[in-house]
Amino acid sequence: MSKGPATFADMRSTVWDYEWKEVGVERGGPIPGIKEKLLAWDPENGTYSRIVLFEPGFKFSKALKHPFWEELIVLDGHVYDYGSNRLCTKGFYALRPAGVEHGPFGTDLGATVLEITWHDESYYTKKKKDVLGKGPATFADMRSTIFDYAWDEVGKERGGPIPGIKEKLLASDPLTGTYSRLVIFEPGFKFSRALNHPFWEELFLMEGHMVDHGTNTLYTKGGYALRPAGIDHGPFGTEIGCTLLEITWQDGTYYKTKLS
Repeated sequence: MSKGPATFADMRSTVWDYEWKEVGVERGGPIPGIKEKLLAWDPENGTYSRIVLFEPGFKFSKALKHPFWEELIVLDGHVYDYGSNRLCTKGFYALRPAGVEHGPFGTDLGATVLEITWHDESYYTKKKKDVLGKGPATFADMRSTIFDYAWDEVGKERGGPIPGIKEKLLASDPLTGTYSRLVIFEPGFKFSRALNHPFWEELFLMEGHMVDHGTNTLYTKGGYALRPAGIDHGPFGTEIGCTLLEITWQDGTYYKTKLS
């Protein structure tokens, strides 16, 4: 599962370094009123990560449905969900299971959306929509924004909390340990060692900056990284503090290899 090209730990680009491109060209398009910055994609299963720009007045003509999970956050503007009569404003977060119909969507004033999709192998083998919970946000018409979640301590279950770091847990799957969260690192915070975990991770730096002391890389606002399961990264620290969107997901092939 490559989901390249950003399949390494010391990703040195930000979302501002990617060009806006037309959407739907490969299907006879382009589709007017929508552009994208493709951050990463996997040609084998069709999953991708991208920033999407919807121009004012854009509207999909029908509801959407796809065979992969989708997580998104509205970075700017607003999107209207005509299927559930829901106005999705800045900070809106949604997690949609594979095979769930959603929309159609439109926007009056325009919107910028971060969209991350990931492959659930069990969906393909069992054709079930409830196999990877990553709840509580496992439905299409998620009615909250990231501002509605409370900041919580990190590491309490491991004898903590860890000073200098807090989180807003948006969704989690107790079966695999994967999660989606906002993390705030206070000024001066630094991990004592490098990190390694058995799931893929995608990061988007929303505010502030972070230093990867393992590669001597400075990540600024808009920084994006995609890390495969089982790779060492960091340690990380920040002088001025930062807010980070962190989305992790299970790669079934990694688990089959490690557990066989």
